[in-house]
Amino acid sequence: MVDLAQLMAFAGRSEALTGTLTSHLSYASEGATSEALLANMEVQGTVRLDGGSYAGLGLAEALDAAADRLDNIDVEVAIAGLDQPVKASGGLDWRGERFALSATASPAAMLAGKPMPVQASLSGNRLSAGVTGTAAPDGAFDGRVSVRTPDLRGLLAWVGRPLGPGGGLGPFSVSGRFNATPDGLSFEETDVSLDGTSGRGEGSIQLSGAVPVIKASFALEQIALDPYLGQTARRQGRVAMPPLPPLSRRQPVGARSRSISPD
Repeated sequence: MVDLAQLMAFAGRSEALTGTLTSHLSYASEGATSEALLANMEVQGTVRLDGGSYAGLGLAEALDAAADRLDNIDVEVAIAGLDQPVKASGGLDWRGERFALSATASPAAMLAGKPMPVQASLSGNRLSAGVTGTAAPDGAFDGRVSVRTPDLRGLLAWVGRPLGPGGGLGPFSVSGRFNATPDGLSFEETDVSLDGTSGRGEGSIQLSGAVPVIKASFALEQIALDPYLGQTARRQGRVAMPPLPPLSRRQPVGARSRSISPD
């Protein structure tokens, strides 16, 4: 067992990372030179972090100090070989809530300078998220992303951004294909649902200029007004609006498009 804080200090790293690290790894290689030995290296086994914590997510300024920490990190990483996907599973606490974590990655591709296939999910009572795609050495990502919460209003209050009193803003989900680079973000085939109102959209956010340029289009498939009206209005039947017919992907009737750019 290794104390992670001591290991980080020995390595000259300043990250606030603590916990107990345990490894059960086996190594094998063959070759007449150091280059051959490194090329033929085989590693198998598990590495586990128990009771870990990390401070430095970079969210303190945007939210608060509590958002900057991960606590009670218990994660096990299974390694079946350097050329095989690495699998991680476990859990962690953020803002006092427990989240289950699972991830699979192929680091051999990243070591070769190629995009690395990744799949990860984070699941808690307030929020669930998942990604499936590829991550490039320069930090770019391309793939599918999904986010879901049973209570958007409650989620915003939990992260320190409460809204005023009112109805609605309950179940929310978004799922689509995203491409993120240092210069911006684009999304397509993105399904969004909020309180029973659903639709599909696409767009982009360009960050390479002096100010961000945002372009987006969105087509509603169904509109639900009940969550935003009082009980009296619902009893009197003043919200009798049938769902809109399915929209054609080629020509989304009722779509709304807006481009925001500097004058």
